[in-house]
Amino acid sequence: MSESRIDRRFYDAIVNFAESTEAQDYYYEVMDSETGKVNRNGKKETVRDRVLKVYGLLFCEETGSAEYLHKAGA
Repeated sequence: MSESRIDRRFYDAIVNFAESTEAQDYYYEVMDSETGKVNRNGKKETVRDRVLKVYGLLFCEETGSAEYLHKAGA
């Protein structure tokens, strides 16, 4: 992904997710797009993978974070 897709349109898609099919489609399109990096498991990293990694680091207890990071391919 050479350009950032995390922009105002993505923010609007999150805010309007429940009310708009178009917002949902754009949200999933961005989440499934590649970041340009490769995970340790050899698969190309997606925005969804990156979000899971950050979530695991920020919100999971020390015992749970390793499991989330492993599932996210870190």
